[in-house]
This record gives sequence, C-alpha cells and structure tokens, in this order.
Amino acid sequence: MTRPVFIFLLFLICSMQQGVAQNTGWIYWQQDSLLKWSDFKAKPDSTINYTALSTTGIDMKPRASVKNNKVLVKYELRAYFNPKYSWSKKERETPKILHHEQIHFDIAECIARIGMIELDKYAETDARKIKTEIDALMKTLGTKVGEMHKRYDDQTVHGSNDRMQQKWAEYTADLIKNPTTLEEAWKKMPTTN
Repeated sequence: MTRPVFIFLLFLICSMQQGVAQNTGWIYWQQDSLLKWSDFKAKPDSTINYTALSTTGIDMKPRASVKNNKVLVKYELRAYFNPKYSWSKKERETPKILHHEQIHFDIAECIARIGMIELDKYAETDARKIKTEIDALMKTLGTKVGEMHKRYDDQTVHGSNDRMQQKWAEYTADLIKNPTTLEEAWKKMPTTN
C-alpha cells in the first residue's frame, strides 16, 4: 500500500466514524429481540397526546480495504433504538401500543437493509470518488425513513387501526426477510385501499 493511499484510508475511516459514539446505550435491532416498556427511559412529553415515542436511527460503519491501488469501502448499516430519547406514558402502556412502537423500530431496520443494497452498488468504486454520492444516499435514506414513519402513523392512526397495523407488520417483516431497493420498497408500501 502506498503512503498516500494509506493516509487517505486512515482519514476516511476516522472521518466516517465521527459522531458514532461508543457506549451509546443504543439498542441495536436483532431478529429475536423485541422492545420492552422498560426500554423507554426518557421523561414523557405531557404536551403530546401520544402514549409513546420511539427514537430510532441508523448507524453506519465503514470497513475499508485496498485493491489495485483503490480504496474500497464496504458499509454496514444497523438500525438502533435510543432509550435515552424514547418515552412512554406508563398509565397508558398496552401490548398493542408496544407492538406499534416495535414496528417503528422495524421500519428503521428495513431502511438500513435497503441502504445496504443501495451501498453495494459502490462496492468496487474507489472511495475517494464517491463521498458525494454516499452523503446524498444517506440523506435520502434519512428522509425516506422519516416519510415511512409518518405514513405508518397516519395509516395506522398511531396503532389504533388494526387492519392497517397488520398490513404494516407484514410489510416490514417481508422487507426484513427480503430486502430490496428503495424504489421497489416504496412501490410495495401498504395503502389504505
């Protein structure tokens, strides 16, 4: 590995990990691990009529290598739940509402898996040439996860529409098992019809 490539690789890894704190207290999404009411640690917002609020996000970790004097980066995206900013109103907690909040976490995982597919398109591209594209993709994923959460809440009326709640549970379970592109995932999204 030449010195300029090594220095760039070191810079790339350090800059991409910026803002990813160790020991965050985040709960990373796992197939067989469901949220519990005890995971909601923040003080409830009394000005909001909701029973609970889930704060989720997507963590990006790069793994870099050098091939033919090109810096290649493979990205791992992981959905997380942030207990520190998630809350519930204890007197209104029910299994039904907890399931609704779990689907919010599942939506974050769906977007993380979709993002991995989108990022794989850059797997053999020199990382020095794609920073703008990666930044744009991450911004798009952030926007889409917000839109998906809103659509989910609107269609399920925050978990009170059982038929739509079931549709979204099936949709997210399928996307987790069979991740696809962002465009395809959007086409398959539940509708109220």
